[in-house]
Amino acid sequence: MLAIKENESWTTLSNIVEEEFGMSERSARRYMRFALVAASFPRFKDFFTQNRLMYKGLALLEGVKDPENDPYLEQFEATGEWGDLTAADLLEKSVRDLKSENRRLRREKEQAVASAVAALSAENESLRRELEKYEALQEQREAARGAKKLLEAGGKLLSQARQVYARVDWRLVLRDPALTAVARLQMEMADRIGGDIQTELYGRDDQEE
Repeated sequence: MLAIKENESWTTLSNIVEEEFGMSERSARRYMRFALVAASFPRFKDFFTQNRLMYKGLALLEGVKDPENDPYLEQFEATGEWGDLTAADLLEKSVRDLKSENRRLRREKEQAVASAVAALSAENESLRRELEKYEALQEQREAARGAKKLLEAGGKLLSQARQVYARVDWRLVLRDPALTAVARLQMEMADRIGGDIQTELYGRDDQEE
């Protein structure tokens, strides 16, 4: 099946499997996904090709869109657990129970991503307002006193940004385009602030410093 998939489309492969094994196209796709995952994840293969466990493996793979970038597959390969389901749970629970648990886990992940997007957006708006205050102060600065206020404001803003970044699950961010875009905008803002502070510290002559 893997060899055929290298050179044929999903439709052609499904037709071949349907003709040879009497499977429907949907079933052929499910088994093909299982074969592809088993070829790349040895622990998954060893566990779910045991007697009567393949249907459980198929059930867990229903929510996997990208096997090479799926947190639950990566977790299982590293620990033998699927979300909060232990190996014992996987052995004991029925296929129906596993489907239900898998849907729950993926809903929770989607909700976590949505919450992280909302939190980062809110923090981004807060940082944007602080940046506006910072830029206004920069325009109004005067000699040493102005520079001191500027550095204090910039330091406060950078400290807030660091606190935001410390709370972020970056593995989650890098897997989600929306989160990545928000995080990149914040990093660009921080870089800009850092550059302005650098100029304040080193961009003047000795007397002004």
